[in-house]
Amino acid sequence: MEKIVGNRSKNTDVLILKGMLNNLKDGLNNFELLLKLQFKILACVMRCERKIKSLKKDNAHLRSALKKSRLPKEKSLAVKEKIKYNSEVINAEKFKIYTYKMFGDAVAFLYIDKYTIKQLYYNVHNYNVKETSGDLSGKSGLREEWECVKLACDNKVPALLHDITMSIRHGDVSLLGKDEPFIIEMKSSSNTNKRVERQKSNLEKLGSFIAKDEAENFRGIPLLIRRNLLTEEESYSQILNECLNDCRSKGMALVEAEKGFYICAVREGNMASMLENIDFDEKKEVFPIFLNQYKNNGEWLPLTPFTLLINDPYDLHDFIEGELTIACFLML
Repeated sequence: MEKIVGNRSKNTDVLILKGMLNNLKDGLNNFELLLKLQFKILACVMRCERKIKSLKKDNAHLRSALKKSRLPKEKSLAVKEKIKYNSEVINAEKFKIYTYKMFGDAVAFLYIDKYTIKQLYYNVHNYNVKETSGDLSGKSGLREEWECVKLACDNKVPALLHDITMSIRHGDVSLLGKDEPFIIEMKSSSNTNKRVERQKSNLEKLGSFIAKDEAENFRGIPLLIRRNLLTEEESYSQILNECLNDCRSKGMALVEAEKGFYICAVREGNMASMLENIDFDEKKEVFPIFLNQYKNNGEWLPLTPFTLLINDPYDLHDFIEGELTIACFLML
């Protein structure tokens, strides 16, 4: 049966990373692969950063030329178009970085409980999202952090470099050999100041909460306690991927995961025509959830990353590129 996939030239890095991730998922004790996958993510991110830096420098020169030189009208328009084009490429490269780091998130979700990862996404003093670190290129201490990851993996302890993730915003490296991560804050010198002491204190508070499942005066709450779910969690990832497989051969696919909850995937055709097959109850309200929108707007975090959720490398690639649309519809 003929398979339908996107027509654009493929980002081979995405396909390679997904293949490596799938292999790691099947063998979490493959420490060599764990290192290679992280290094590949690191290389992809830094390549994008270098391109962004070069384009920003180019735009700065072009803007300076517009201000200082009295260019002919046609030349001026050409320069403005070049600035616009460079800006579009910069945004595209930033999205690539986001995508590559979602593979780092996928590694984290393979080894760390997703509810623990949520704790590593927010500030310690409140539930605001913690700011991300800066560029990896030229970062002082990156070499030491990577050496720490290598040393751990060489000694059969899985380790993760936080800078290649989107969701882990505290510390630099995690050791993943136990149920909960052991978070390490690397310092390139022995000097201390208020910022260093604050980071140390915050990490201690966070580590204590993760280990004990409760903390006093944590994130502005007098007593915060974590408890296990009382009901077993339902996962529809297998149903989703079966739907995507069906979509790859038919162009469109629809499945009812449970009563009143539908998953729709479209490669060719109109989603509206597919929705005609759903027997919506007029007495109930329908909530549409367009997964592409969450992906495109950077609103996915800190949920299970789409790089892990979607199994097939080509499905994942085309979802990232917008050639595969996935939506859920919930009747309440």
